[in-house]
Amino acid sequence: MDNFVLPQKFESPITTAAHGEVISSAQITIDGKDYGMQQVEVSSGCSSELPGRLGVAQSFSQGVGTITWDMPQDSSVNFVTMLCGKPGAEDAFTIPPVGASVSIQMGRSPSLEGQALKKVLTGRVDSHEIDPQTGGLITKIVDEWDRFSETVRVLANTAWMPNDPDSDGPPFPCAASISAYVWNILEQCGYSPAARSKLPIGSDTATLVYAPLQGSALVNEKRGHGILVDVNGGTSWRENQGTPTFVYYNSGLLFFQRGFITYETNPNTIDNYYDSATKDFFVRGQIGPGHDGVVNINIYSVKDNRRVSVPIRIEADGTLHAGRVEKAGKVPKNGRFEVKISTQRWEANFSDGTQAYGKFDVAPEVNSKVYAIEIVGHSGKPELADVHVFGRDLPFADRRQAFVAIPSEAIGTGFVKSCRDKVARDALEEVGQAFGMPMWVDGEGRFHFRALTQLDKEGVAYSIPKDEIVDYSLKLDLLRCASKISVRYIVPAYNDLPAHGNETYVKVYEGTNAQVKPGEKQTEIFSIPDTEEWFGIDKQPADYDFIQVWGAPWKDIPSGAAYRASNMSKIIDKAYSRSVDYTIDPTVGYPGYWTRPVIRDITPWVFEMSSDYSGHRGNVLERRFPTQRELSIFEDMSGWRMPIIRAARKVEYGNNSSTITVEVGKNGAPVFEHNMGVWGESREKAERIGNSFKKYLQNTVWCDRLTVMFNPAYEIGKKVRVELPEGGTFTMIILGVEQRPADGVTTLTTRVIPS
Repeated sequence: MDNFVLPQKFESPITTAAHGEVISSAQITIDGKDYGMQQVEVSSGCSSELPGRLGVAQSFSQGVGTITWDMPQDSSVNFVTMLCGKPGAEDAFTIPPVGASVSIQMGRSPSLEGQALKKVLTGRVDSHEIDPQTGGLITKIVDEWDRFSETVRVLANTAWMPNDPDSDGPPFPCAASISAYVWNILEQCGYSPAARSKLPIGSDTATLVYAPLQGSALVNEKRGHGILVDVNGGTSWRENQGTPTFVYYNSGLLFFQRGFITYETNPNTIDNYYDSATKDFFVRGQIGPGHDGVVNINIYSVKDNRRVSVPIRIEADGTLHAGRVEKAGKVPKNGRFEVKISTQRWEANFSDGTQAYGKFDVAPEVNSKVYAIEIVGHSGKPELADVHVFGRDLPFADRRQAFVAIPSEAIGTGFVKSCRDKVARDALEEVGQAFGMPMWVDGEGRFHFRALTQLDKEGVAYSIPKDEIVDYSLKLDLLRCASKISVRYIVPAYNDLPAHGNETYVKVYEGTNAQVKPGEKQTEIFSIPDTEEWFGIDKQPADYDFIQVWGAPWKDIPSGAAYRASNMSKIIDKAYSRSVDYTIDPTVGYPGYWTRPVIRDITPWVFEMSSDYSGHRGNVLERRFPTQRELSIFEDMSGWRMPIIRAARKVEYGNNSSTITVEVGKNGAPVFEHNMGVWGESREKAERIGNSFKKYLQNTVWCDRLTVMFNPAYEIGKKVRVELPEGGTFTMIILGVEQRPADGVTTLTTRVIPS
């Protein structure tokens, strides 16, 4: 705001701008067919840009359009034949089928500088109805908002993850990011970082590894995108230099920079065998705008224990080679590449239309299995993202491009909770409310999820002169301000990670001490509480041989003493570091005979455990650990109810709530209370988020609705500089757009940005 004295409330009269005759139009394309210029209205908006009462926008809503058809003369609507007029007549008008794809473009003449027809809505035909006034046809259009009706799952993530319970490997530093959480949801809804993606939306037997690399090395194992088996921040598997590093761009992507990551290929795919006679292998990815280092993507195959590595290397200047080079080529900055591996040759195609090719000195053997992928960030500052390795050529999928801009105050994190069968838009709105991130679908059908603070960093996209203003409402509202911001957050409570994968120290579930009849099969359901996450669950309860370490009557077995001496420590370690199930015959104090329990996943958070018991001497058994009297070496486990299920790590986030306060200084305004839950994670992060909101809570000036002369160029998320007819200028961010070309106006929902 510049040199403007605010009134308490002011509403301007509608003014007529002196632009001469303005002709506005809308062009309709349905299923690729041009339906010409028609009368159209389009409305789109975003979710709330700030949490609670401070948001101008509301919940995430669907973009909609209305077409009022200019029908042929003497035509009438016939829903039965789906024709207007006589079937086959030259003036017949075909009713677009419900569900057909629609593109709406709008224009204005005299055109604005540099403006042609602009796409304002991409969607589908939702419904048809008859106008009761005119008898004409009205068609309702909706955007692809329904993509976010998908029920999604995302596994929890910590910056350091335990290794497989059956391995002896140490924990690996995969890194954690809210950006990775968001992109996982978007992938399930059919979105991609790329304008064109070959990652299938549904079931997929071709993908070997898909690594988005959006702030974490983890991949979606449950969707067949491979298995992360090793990662560190160094440049080889021997180095242990903490978590891998990523670089962030306000454009909406993170890029992997430095580290060593190893994935096993999707074990369920049928396309991980290299057969030169029938198919090739492909690698797709993107380098960043600041790429200035060396990155390798190594593909490992094996046949009859003979292993071959295919190294794809991108140099600091973008030069790509996968063996001997016959024609050199470079991946453009912020550009994409696709490498085809075929017998002894390779070919790379780049997003700028250029290519490179060559051959291998050592090529994968025919019918060899591709079993592992390595991604290595070397010297300098390489930038790599969205890596997709697949075992046969794939068509471009029906995915839409997405842009995600997490606030810089919240990118790095130690813990990201799971998403358990939530509707995608609800899961995304939860993140958006926590960090002040509006989301919307633009006219091209692309999804945006960008923090208000990131939008504010952008320059002014449009200037609206005073003679373009038709109507506006300007007011002061103290209730939209705050004297202080109170941010509530939860600090997650971690248990310590074990040194090895086969150590699962933390007890996560304890049985009910049930009785077991001989020959009975028991099935038990247990689940992870809503405010807990378990990592590295041991789903194979230990099988003990206590007969040899017990007291009478087995003490007389000749080998007993020697056995106890050599195996006692192993048995004790197993009892305290693995899941345990045990039955005992209380009538004699002896162990009951049992089969090893089988645990299977019902969901990633709900488990079923089944066990068969043969009984002992026909007696009823108790499902518990021996008492101290029965087995004195396990005093602290005496009589524990079975089964005991252990995990390598448990994170609890139901308690340990804290609050920080950020002073805003707007005297008389109420306190704004913001609950971030575990998304806040730490005092430092809660303070950063609170301070990022402070600027917008000092502003009492509101101009929620601004009507201007029709202009299809205006987009959600863009900054505008507005010159009011009565004097003064404001900077605003557009949060909603309603286009009414027939009326010659565009109505904007806006937030005033304090200067």
